[in-house]
Amino acid sequence: MSLLGNLRGSILAGARRLTGFDFYAALTRAWERRVIGRSIPRSGVLSSDGVGLFFEVGQPHSISKVGCDFARKLAAAGIECSACDTTPPPRRGQFSAPQAIEGLCSALSPFKKAIVLGGPDQLLDTPYDIYREVFFEFGKGIEKWRPQLFHGTDGILVFSDFCRKAVSSVASSHTRIFKIRYPFILPSLPGILGKNAARRRFGIPERAFSIFFNFSYGSSLERKNPEGLVSAFAKAFQGVPAARLVFKTMAAESHPELAVILHRSVEEHGIADKTVFIDTLLSEQEVLELTASMDVYASLHRGEGLGLGMLEAMSLGVPVVATGYGGNTDFCSEETAFLVPFELEDWRDDCGFPQHMGEWAEADVDAAATILKAIFDNPQLGRQRSQRGQEFVRKFFSVENFRSDVLAFLEK
Repeated sequence: MSLLGNLRGSILAGARRLTGFDFYAALTRAWERRVIGRSIPRSGVLSSDGVGLFFEVGQPHSISKVGCDFARKLAAAGIECSACDTTPPPRRGQFSAPQAIEGLCSALSPFKKAIVLGGPDQLLDTPYDIYREVFFEFGKGIEKWRPQLFHGTDGILVFSDFCRKAVSSVASSHTRIFKIRYPFILPSLPGILGKNAARRRFGIPERAFSIFFNFSYGSSLERKNPEGLVSAFAKAFQGVPAARLVFKTMAAESHPELAVILHRSVEEHGIADKTVFIDTLLSEQEVLELTASMDVYASLHRGEGLGLGMLEAMSLGVPVVATGYGGNTDFCSEETAFLVPFELEDWRDDCGFPQHMGEWAEADVDAAATILKAIFDNPQLGRQRSQRGQEFVRKFFSVENFRSDVLAFLEK
């Protein structure tokens, strides 16, 4: 981010603290309203045969990826769509739209159903039926996180049963909630590099039993809980020289204090020589190649709206060890993954976590260590579970199932 951008952000944050008014959210809200208002065709006639997507196209964050994948999956399913860019002017043009959706980007959306991904919740006076997408990682607390969520929307769109349950718990009885399974783009396996080639690039020993976790510091260290994985790894592999813990991180430069916390945890557990940090920016294909070269993907998260890293690993045939809580339970079961037991904790004043973490799952570190060591001792156990997981993902997230979900959404 530029010096000017940092200064602008500091000024807006200071003004919010002094006045209690979020100027940035207000500006973004006004711009989003303008974009949506301008997208209405002059004829005023709207079609029920497709989907309008409104999101920040081409931005370096997860919502942009969701929107791009949504557009690509709709195209693969033969369903018409438009993708309208809601990026505010200061950031518009900084990143180009991914080539996969360039042909779908438009200033106009002729479709009655409009799905808004990201952005502040707001009242919108338009002829569109507005559906807000919700990714929420916890069973409680959504009303603290998005208090205006149900204002001015015609319905809520979720990508997992877990999120649907969380929204339903606080929504009124007349709120329309739709689930469309996540628009996951199955990796093209022939394009994936061999295991050894990917490992050599990052200095990971070819024969090392390697446990992988991919996360962003910007997504909350408390929620992602890599420190829990550090503890579990140390318990399981303290006396195993060939074992490695591999972290692919993002946004370390924006959150240096969080990176220091994780590095310190690794040192305190005595596994610095067995831990590999990959902080460099990688393409989507490079991340898939790295993931495919690992022996286990492990996430001891305290909450997940979906868990794309777990989903990618499972689709590539990598065994997944994960907390049995969150949106990942749509595809992580005792048949397809190794579920780590947990204790539910309720938010309290002294917990140190944000209030929207109304509850969270505290994974059993000892159980996780036992599971990881069992996979190390019995590779066949991991292969059998990962094969079932890969088969499930390819069926559950197929184009046919996605198409069926979207058509049901359009018909209601």
